[in-house]
Amino acid sequence: MYPNFNNKILKIAASQSRDNMLFGEDFAEKCKSAKNLELSAKEMRASTSSNSKNSKATPPKAGGNKRREGGTPITMAARHRASRQHTAEATLRERSTEAASTTTGSRREPDSIRGNLTHCGAALPWGPQCCQGSLQEKHVPENAIELMMAALSPSTIKQYNSTFSKWWTFCQGQQDKIYQPTIQDILEFLTQEFRSGSGYSTINTHRSALNALSEAGKNSEVERFMRGVFKSRPSFPRYEEIWDPHPVLLMLEKLHPLNSLDLKKLTIKLTLLLALCTAQRVQTLSKIRLPNIRSTEQGVKVTITDLIKTSAPKKMQPELTFPFFKEKPELCAATALLYYVDRTKTIRGDEELLILTTKKPHHPASTQSLSRWIKEGLKWSGINTDKFKGHSTRHAATSAALRAGSSIESIRNAAGWTQKSNTFCKFYNRPVPGNERIFADYISVLCSEK
Repeated sequence: MYPNFNNKILKIAASQSRDNMLFGEDFAEKCKSAKNLELSAKEMRASTSSNSKNSKATPPKAGGNKRREGGTPITMAARHRASRQHTAEATLRERSTEAASTTTGSRREPDSIRGNLTHCGAALPWGPQCCQGSLQEKHVPENAIELMMAALSPSTIKQYNSTFSKWWTFCQGQQDKIYQPTIQDILEFLTQEFRSGSGYSTINTHRSALNALSEAGKNSEVERFMRGVFKSRPSFPRYEEIWDPHPVLLMLEKLHPLNSLDLKKLTIKLTLLLALCTAQRVQTLSKIRLPNIRSTEQGVKVTITDLIKTSAPKKMQPELTFPFFKEKPELCAATALLYYVDRTKTIRGDEELLILTTKKPHHPASTQSLSRWIKEGLKWSGINTDKFKGHSTRHAATSAALRAGSSIESIRNAAGWTQKSNTFCKFYNRPVPGNERIFADYISVLCSEK
């Protein structure tokens, strides 16, 4: 089909796995890597030839630059580039081979996996590669692996990538450990991370990632090790106290009327109101879709149909309720939501997700954007955003609801916790600064009455 391709390009094209592109999405990157590798190799060959001739004629001066025949210096950067390109090409070739075998449905045997590991050398893995390799070592059917991999969310894989990179380095030269670690291997690795300065939370994340490779991470000895890590380097909840929502609400009142606000201020006000009224994660807020918004005489209801962190079999998806706040329209989340939908009609096109970015080109806002806008709104209110992050709205909203007399059950329902969950009591219910003496004053009043 392409007679103008030279032999090297044809070899790369033949090894490519097909996806939505004819030769794969990374075809151009592979060709570029191959070309850079070829150029670097030519420089190194010229350097070797020049050094051989110079060594026969006159010995080189100490500290002098090595030169090729044309007189151009051969620097260490050129050699480093050649080494880097060789590693990159080996990694790409490994992933291409793996993708091709997966497409054809053939199973890689453990020996071939070890062979590929040796071939890749220092190439770092990516999350799915390690998990798939572990399942293949256990002789799990190939069609079952695909479904098992779907159980891992993109955020989980992203979190585990750091662990797998460190684990890969730890196991260099001992490839048998990579996919089937023993208890001793895991303890040695976690101890190494502890001695490097990692805290309890980081080490516990490493343990969770390794659990995806082996059941050894769930062993009682590993659990005892983790208790020792906690006692040696304790880890406590981020917040011991939480901010009072009152100054934030006062700030939001001033952002009125809605038609006087620019898109950024309107978006920040809407995001903060949604976060405080629902106590939901920003992930949930980012999944609000226009077809799932229902307006009634009493208010607005929103059903979340996308999978979120708390989604599970036989568990209802969350439904967010925003009653019309007629007493204070400046703080009415339902009114702000409906106005935002109307305001963004001209910039959203066919996009269904509610919250859009504030700058062109307008597209669905990520969870990071929502958290950043919440922090900006908190900063406008005088909240210390160096200490309190965007997620702190969950703490502030649920703690304020409890202080106002709301039941634990209603708080659990609103925030998306199960009825048996102790998450609110353990991690989210926090006092407001200045209320430390409330209990002592209450006891004093009781004593004085006697």
